[in-house]
Parts: sequence; structure tokens; C-alpha cells
Amino acid sequence: MSAVALTAAVCVTLLTRVSAAATPEPVPSTAAAATPTPLSSLTPTPVPPYVQRGDAVEARNRAYKDRLRRYYDTLCAQLKAEASDLYPQVKNAPPKPARYGYRLLPKLLPLPTPGPTPPRPRAVSRWYTWPWTEQKIDLEMKKLDESTAELEHTPTLPPAQRHAMYKILADGYPGLLAAQRNIDSHVQYNRLWQPEIARHKAIYDTHTHLHDAVLERQAILDALEAKDDAAFRKALDATPNLNRTPARPQLEAELRGREAALAREIHDVIDTVTPPKYVRVEQRMPHRWVVHVPFITDINDAAFLRGVRQAIEHVWHIRDRGDEFRVELSMQYISPDDLYRRRPGCESGGDARCRPPQKGDAIDEGTHVALFPPDAAVLTTGGKLTHAWGFSIVLGPEDVKPHLLAHEFGHLLGFRDEYFRGYRDLGPNGFQVMEVVAEPDDVMGNPGAGPVRRHQFERLISAAGS
Repeated sequence: MSAVALTAAVCVTLLTRVSAAATPEPVPSTAAAATPTPLSSLTPTPVPPYVQRGDAVEARNRAYKDRLRRYYDTLCAQLKAEASDLYPQVKNAPPKPARYGYRLLPKLLPLPTPGPTPPRPRAVSRWYTWPWTEQKIDLEMKKLDESTAELEHTPTLPPAQRHAMYKILADGYPGLLAAQRNIDSHVQYNRLWQPEIARHKAIYDTHTHLHDAVLERQAILDALEAKDDAAFRKALDATPNLNRTPARPQLEAELRGREAALAREIHDVIDTVTPPKYVRVEQRMPHRWVVHVPFITDINDAAFLRGVRQAIEHVWHIRDRGDEFRVELSMQYISPDDLYRRRPGCESGGDARCRPPQKGDAIDEGTHVALFPPDAAVLTTGGKLTHAWGFSIVLGPEDVKPHLLAHEFGHLLGFRDEYFRGYRDLGPNGFQVMEVVAEPDDVMGNPGAGPVRRHQFERLISAAGS
């Protein structure tokens, strides 16, 4: 999967908003007097397979990036010495380590140019694993071996051939860099979601069932649209527990009933919207509705916040059949110092835990988000990827599209994803994380480009007024 597709698809909603009350209780003082456990009887906590496999793949990825950096340095040196006209192509594009942490802001990408509505895509499962990430690293290692050998050989060529080969290598470098960034995205994705699956197995078991239901429904739709009997029968291979002996008309009748039942099961989940109390709907005049959403943020960059607000308000603004629906955001700033003084025992200063993280520091997202006042949506930083956590948008450092922000904002209104993330347990290889889009033609099913639909505003207005 491409880096662009991965970043779009990944939009990710974490399952719980950790509250300050979730902090473990202190050990009762009587425990101090208990007989200590002999060290010989203590056994180390086993490291889960998804962590062990991830550590091994990350180590291989670091070695790959080190080699890519050495190749880049050598390429630059040789271009400067022997093909200086080509050096500007690569001088500002060194491989960079993936960096994420508190107060690291992403670049806001511009709104896409409006174009024709693409045809509705089929539901296809996309999956991510540690073995697949390792295969990608191995493939890029081989390409890097080939490029390194060509670079070492180039100085021995005649001058005319030498410049032509340097041109090939300079032109090929952006592809190596893009592949490295794509691998980093896969690593971050697996690091984010595999622990979530391990922590919330029961929830992801349900999502796996719904993931499989979407694929079965797609297979049925493929069969019903098949032009000939061979294609019809082939599509039935993906429909379990179906008696294939009747003639096609009888089978089609059964398939239509099954498709309708699957659609109901899927939409019973994705059509639910539960707006939080901070969402307020105003009808300023006939046929004009405004949804007000207050934000509180620890980001002190007025231009960035203005860009976020404009992106979300643009996507969540539609006109349809004489009616107009839009959202209106407000932003209130809270300084990191004031935010961390909200920790219990930190009201008047305190120890190191009362001080906010520094720029680039890793944070515990749940603990951090729980410090914000509960009566507004939250916009903050520190994520590996941009995603929603409860009623917060946690920004990662990668470039972010307006529609991805609009998708995550949809969660803050109370909408659910219109795709399902399931899993398969791969034993020592961790988990296979699987995603499938149930409804790909709106913003909650297609984070990369999906529009907001009238029915979403109608459901939101109805739920907010009930």
C-alpha cells in the first residue's frame, strides 16, 4: 500500500478516553510490612509476541535507514565532485528518522481541486503485519544494494557514460526516499494498532466479525452484478454456508435476502451518532443550520489553528436542495504550564510530573488528554499518527489532508468510523491488522477524500436535539 494511501486510511480512532480517575490507587501502607517475595520466586513478565517481532523489525529498519543515509552521503559527494549540475536534485532530501512527540505540528496540505465524482470502489480488505513490513525492508535493501554497486562503479566509466549514470542515480533517489518513508509509516501503524488489539480483544473480535460481513456483502453484490454464470459462480466462493446447487434465479433470491440482512447489521453500527454535550445546533433562519463546536488546545500557533479551522469548516459545509448545513468552530488556548497544573497535587507547582513535556518529548496520550477540561473538544499534539482519541484530535507529525482532519472531527461530533479494523492472530508474528471500508463515499468511510453528506447532518441534528 502506498504511503499516501496508508496515511489516509489510517485514520484512526482510539477506543477510550483515559480519565485522571483511572490512575492506579496507591498501595495501602500495610503492604509495606508484608513479608517480601524472595527474588528467586519472581519470574519476568513475558514480552508479547507483537512487541518482540516489532522490536526485531524496527532494528532491521534502523539498519536499513543507516545504509540509506550512507548511500545518500556518498551520492551527494560524488555528484558535487563529478556532476554538480545534478547535485541540486538531491541536496535537500536526506533520509530522516521518523520523529514524533509533543508540540510537533504537521504540515497542513491544501484542499484538493474539485473534480468528477469517482465510481464507488469495491470493498477490499487491506492488511498490515510485521512480516509484511520486514519484506518491504528486504525488498528496499536489495534495491539499495543495486544502487550502491552502480554508484561505486560509476567513476570507472568514460565521462559521457558517467554523467548519464549519475543522472539515473539522482533521478532514482526520490523513489528510495519515498519507500523509506512508507516503511516508517507501516512501522508506526503496527506500533499503534497491535497494542490496541491486544488490550481490547473483545472489541476487535466484534470488529473482525463486521470486517468479514462487509467482505461477504461485497461478494454477494459482485455475484448479483455478474454478467455470466461463470462469474456468478466464482463470486459465490467468498460467500460461506451457501448451498450452490439451486439454479441461479433461486440463488439470487437467497443472496438478496442475505445482502439485506448484512447491510442492516453493518448500518446498525455505523449509522449511530452520539453527540457530546458540547455540540450545540442552531437554526438561525429557515433552511440554515449551524453546528457549534468549542475547542480547547495547547497549540499556540494562530496561523496553524486558523488553517485547521478553515479546513474542517470547509469540508463540513454543504448546500443541498435549498438547505445549508455547516459547522462553526471556536478555539480557546490553554498553556502547557496551566494544563499540567491541573494534575492532582500540582495546583501550586510541584515536582517534575507537574511540568509539561518539552518539544519532541514522547507523551502518554491518555494521561495527557485527560488533563483538558471536559466541556470542549480537544486539539493537541504528540501522536505517532493523526487520530481521534475519545473527543480529542491528537496530531502526528506527518503532512495532513483537510479531509483527514474533517474525518477525525467527525468522531468529535459523535460519528463512528464507516470502516472496520479487525485482526488475525499470527502467533509469534504478532497480529495481522485488517481494514475494510463499509461505505466508501463519505467522510467517515473515506478519510482521504470523502465528502460530508446531508444524512450525516440530519442524523446529528436529530441526535443533538433529542
